[in-house]
Amino acid sequence: MTHSRGKIGFMIAVLFSAMLVGGARAAETVEQFGADLAQALQTGDPDRITSAMDKDELIGRALAGTQGSEAFVSGMRQGLERGLSRVGVIMTNNLGPTVRSKFLRARTVDGVTRVLLRLDLGDRGLNYLDFFVHQRSDGSWAVFDWIDFVQGQTFSESPKMVIAMMVREDPGMLGRLLGLTEIDTELADQIAELGTLGQKGDWTGWLRVYHTLPEQVRASRVLLTTRVAAASTIGNSVDYMDAMADLHKHHGDDPTLNLALLDYYLLTAEYARAYAAVDRLDEYTGGDAALTSLRAGIALIEGRNAESIRYARQAIDDDADFEDPYWHLMVAGARASDYAAAMQGVRGLETRFGYEFSEDELKKSEDFPGLLASDAWRSDK
Repeated sequence: MTHSRGKIGFMIAVLFSAMLVGGARAAETVEQFGADLAQALQTGDPDRITSAMDKDELIGRALAGTQGSEAFVSGMRQGLERGLSRVGVIMTNNLGPTVRSKFLRARTVDGVTRVLLRLDLGDRGLNYLDFFVHQRSDGSWAVFDWIDFVQGQTFSESPKMVIAMMVREDPGMLGRLLGLTEIDTELADQIAELGTLGQKGDWTGWLRVYHTLPEQVRASRVLLTTRVAAASTIGNSVDYMDAMADLHKHHGDDPTLNLALLDYYLLTAEYARAYAAVDRLDEYTGGDAALTSLRAGIALIEGRNAESIRYARQAIDDDADFEDPYWHLMVAGARASDYAAAMQGVRGLETRFGYEFSEDELKKSEDFPGLLASDAWRSDK
């Protein structure tokens, strides 16, 4: 069977637009590399981002285990090369100009040096990128894979699924990805149809075909995470919640999926599971003020205002330049009639992030009448 290298290149480009990657110029230490990586993401320099990629290693990991003719493997490699050559431009367009990126730490996991970055996407939420890095022969550092916590998988896993869906020369790859020992013709046809529908952006059709698959296949991590994204894209709230329930059922203990699952736990008011998800993220990442701020947000939703204030202040102490805990402090403080705490949040938002709060604006919310009548507000304003 022949395959379209153009289609593969297109699908790899689509993949890159969904996954975030960063890079930086050569750095003396891995910590300097990580800080420069974060700066490159925040300023959106396509050349610096692309130059940080160890393209040969990335492609090698993505194609590892691929079988088929020399022409087949060559076509896959060329598609990946085209995608990687454009990754800087695609990434900067995807992130936009308002992203705040911070290098958190370098650490070793399973013998691999990792560089962990936090992305504050504003209204679009929070994400972490865990880059796998190594040193080149000249002593500089380079990225050879990464985990995107919103996607819930490594980069090198994603092209494998694109390839497996789009081509039929290597049916064994599809089985390995889905954890199956055998792939029959009917299932191979269904997976190929998923690839075609995904390429077209027909996510309604994609979900229709997905629901005809055997249960074991539907439960695979790669298809479940795609199902979540598909349902979210088309606004199918019922399938989104069902997909999240299945993701929790089959993969809820995976810390790299817990950021995505947190939304589900909050929507279903499963607060104990929400805290447990944050705890797993905390253990996996080594801790972050943004995770402490998430705890403040959960406590605020629960109505545990004093606890929310405590978490918010802890997050601010750990990272005064992260915005979210100031909002939690402002609202929780007002609700708890702890107006000193509320004003700490107000002042932080005004002085650090440029917000301006007027009485007329705050009167529109039922949370702030007590704050506006308080001595703390009057003495500050």
